[in-house]
Amino acid sequence: MKNILIINVAYLLFTTLSFAQIGINTTNPTKDLDVNGELRIRNLPYLISSEFLASDNLGNIGKYNPLLISEISSVIASSNIDVLINTSTIVNNINLGLSTTIFIPANKEAIIIIDYSVPIGVSSFTNPIGYYGITFRKNGSEEVAGSRKFSFNINENANMVTVFNHYVENFTSSSIDRYITYSLNGYVETHNNSLNTFRFNMWDSLGENYNWGKATLSKMVYLR
Repeated sequence: MKNILIINVAYLLFTTLSFAQIGINTTNPTKDLDVNGELRIRNLPYLISSEFLASDNLGNIGKYNPLLISEISSVIASSNIDVLINTSTIVNNINLGLSTTIFIPANKEAIIIIDYSVPIGVSSFTNPIGYYGITFRKNGSEEVAGSRKFSFNINENANMVTVFNHYVENFTSSSIDRYITYSLNGYVETHNNSLNTFRFNMWDSLGENYNWGKATLSKMVYLR
């Protein structure tokens, strides 16, 4: 009978301690472990994980899974691209040599930020009228939100402008790996039959091109 009583008391004590809340420098703990003071942990192991240990404004500790920068890079044009047009037409597939491919691993969310800046102008002309700009493509198909064009009606001197845009796209998690290619194509729309040479990427293939710069396509990739 004594043996049974001892076992029951031990079981009761073990159960109470198993579910007790422990306080350090506090007599009223609100969590399994409640520390009223600073915390120091020695010799933490290195873990390869995207989760962080964080606290809220009340000191509650929890996991935080942020979006982390995975890649930052830029492509810069190496030469100017000239297109001769002498009729009323639309040309929207001018290859500017500006593209970038992004890899999103399976089971990952992503935010992709694309910035581009492309000088466009007319180097020689006879009164051109119309539009020029950039066709922004994702895996070969135009993304209207990323495309930009400007009107022109030039009757004095050769001109140059810089077309630019900031494009953001969110990707939810997927069970498969994904490859996304963004590219820039030149766009020209003329409304008369005059002979004109349209110039993309930079004014001159030599020098630094300080006035309008060189065409650039940049990306920032965040993964979670």
